[in-house]
Amino acid sequence: MPEIIKLREPTNDERKNGLPKSKQEALDLGLTRFIPKDGKERIIRQYGSAKFPNGSIEYASTRKANRGSKGRRSEAEKIATPDSELRKQANIKMSEMRSRGNVGHHGIPVASVAAGKAGMTPERAAEYDARYAKAGRPVGHRPEALVEMTKPAHDRLHNVEEVPYYKALRSAGKSTERVFSQLKNVAGNIRFSPLSPISSGSAFSAQGSIEAKTNVSVDSPAVQMGFKLAN
Repeated sequence: MPEIIKLREPTNDERKNGLPKSKQEALDLGLTRFIPKDGKERIIRQYGSAKFPNGSIEYASTRKANRGSKGRRSEAEKIATPDSELRKQANIKMSEMRSRGNVGHHGIPVASVAAGKAGMTPERAAEYDARYAKAGRPVGHRPEALVEMTKPAHDRLHNVEEVPYYKALRSAGKSTERVFSQLKNVAGNIRFSPLSPISSGSAFSAQGSIEAKTNVSVDSPAVQMGFKLAN
């Protein structure tokens, strides 16, 4: 894996003086952009990430297309933050961050906020925003929801640090579901027969009856979990 280099967007002055002519030259200067002999500007992305340790190269002209539909992003921003003035201020703030060679990160993805607020009344949506703000996590496409980050840190966040987090979210509840599905199968198969009156040995008689009728051991994790829940 290459040495991690903190890359940044070139400043206006650096652009005026001319961008690097190769990827290596750009890396030596710590920049994300270069223009080779064909005159088409390239962007170095995800350099030093687990997925692309050497970085990936994209044409600057197609970068927006690769990031998804501008129309969809714009629509999501409008749903997440209906106030056009707030969205304008957020865009200005992001431009200021880019001028410093950094990027603006939404703590909670705008698409997720838009999905959560879709169909809400204006009053309910305002309450949604207020609750997140009160918790110290303003949401949507607004200035206070933006976190300034370096490009390498931002790439690492999305491509390395968030990966196990989202995997955990996708698998959440699956182990519990397996336990309760076993309990459901056990309950559906049990056929109780008359047992001897309760005595010191009746517990063994009951255990033997359950195991004989269901072919499931009462010592199985699912059954034991059921006993704990019942008691």
